[in-house]
Amino acid sequence: MPAVAISSLQALTQQQLDLPADYRKKLRRADEFTKTIINCTYLGLNSAPQLGIVPEKIGLFLGTSFGPLETNFHFLDSLLEDGEGQASPTLFSHSVHNAAAGYLTRLFSINGPAITISSYAWPFLAVLEQAALMLHSGIIDRAIAVSGEMYSPLLEHAGQQLEKSSYKFCKTGAVTWILDKITEKKKENNIIINKIAISYKPCNVATFLTRKGEECIVENENIKISELLSYAYLLTDQIQKKRSSGDKGEFKWCVKAPFGQANIILSF
Repeated sequence: MPAVAISSLQALTQQQLDLPADYRKKLRRADEFTKTIINCTYLGLNSAPQLGIVPEKIGLFLGTSFGPLETNFHFLDSLLEDGEGQASPTLFSHSVHNAAAGYLTRLFSINGPAITISSYAWPFLAVLEQAALMLHSGIIDRAIAVSGEMYSPLLEHAGQQLEKSSYKFCKTGAVTWILDKITEKKKENNIIINKIAISYKPCNVATFLTRKGEECIVENENIKISELLSYAYLLTDQIQKKRSSGDKGEFKWCVKAPFGQANIILSF
């Protein structure tokens, strides 16, 4: 995989949601899933350098496992209770996985490629990989890689039945990274992703929900993963801490699970 620079990192949960005043009216009909992704991307773009890149050279890569699942359920409720003629078109339009990508491209003037990837394994790592390849191809000069999930009581209940314990499904949240092409200046001042390698293998479907057996290996420390988006939060937090410390050198990060393995090599 070609090397790219991370210009900005941002992670937040729904509890931190505070939409910018300029977007509140435009997002009045949007669901929590979309609002959280919009807010996280807004914060990420605001903390990234303003390079004057034309909208046609900016790409969007959105990853999710379950997407706006609760919005799906709300639409189905309206369909069953009110009938086809009265089912909410707003809920229907927001129930598809790429609805959030539509909001993002419109609000942030992203006119380059816009891709939504659905994966039960590591959707955030999948969009990072695709974003890096698109940057290297020259089709775009900046990539917005974002992943989000929406809290679901139904999936939490399913996890509790599978685990026979107090399983907790992930909270509504999102992670956004802004990726740019490497320049000489970026080699000195930014974090460089040198490699992302993801391998998958067949697995019991229930494992994707419970994340049983998933763990991250960071500097020889094994950290168990208990929630769906935890690996993306953990990686973002580790990078931010390393950047704040001023350490230089190579940073290796690995996540293992019954459904595969992913390795990332970064340099500071």
